[in-house]
Amino acid sequence: MQTLKTLSELALNESARIASIEDSRLAAMLLELGCKPGTLVRLVRKGLFQGPMYVQVGERVIAMRRAEAAAIVIVSGDAEKAGNNTREQLPETPSTSH
Repeated sequence: MQTLKTLSELALNESARIASIEDSRLAAMLLELGCKPGTLVRLVRKGLFQGPMYVQVGERVIAMRRAEAAAIVIVSGDAEKAGNNTREQLPETPSTSH
């Protein structure tokens, strides 16, 4: 089952596909980093005290404010089937202990 929510609501290590980016200025910046509708993303780390979120997109990790993450609508639940039907997988990122 697919569920729409925002990237700021994603659980740690959960993957989802971007459905839309509600802020056009943010969308333009993220497009340059490879974030566009249909892209598979995974939350790899959350900063303390409402600090930044670290989101894996392909082989890179992007830090973003929670307000920016709240402007990104994602499809979660069955991330492999959401968006397009490719079975794209994200590479593993090295874990950090904090």
